[in-house]
Amino acid sequence: LGNLASLEELHLSKNRLRVLPTGSVENMTDLQILDVSHNFLTKIPKSIGLNHYLKNLLLGCNQIEELPRTTIAMTGLQRLDVSGNQLTRLPEI
Repeated sequence: LGNLASLEELHLSKNRLRVLPTGSVENMTDLQILDVSHNFLTKIPKSIGLNHYLKNLLLGCNQIEELPRTTIAMTGLQRLDVSGNQLTRLPEI
């Protein structure tokens, strides 16, 4: 997926994803919407924070316990949905 540099939206919701591989989205420099909701993800790679143009990050209804600290560096983020997960803490600012 990393070769799709011009991709603006990636919708992978309602699959059976257990892992979002490191390196899968940071080369997608035009990516604005990433929807991986309704899967079985337990964590998000730290490298997700390298995508500063991402506006919508939809992680709802997974099994995520913790968000990587790098998510607070995502200055372009307008919508972050982490509802329906198993979060035990949020990254500190």
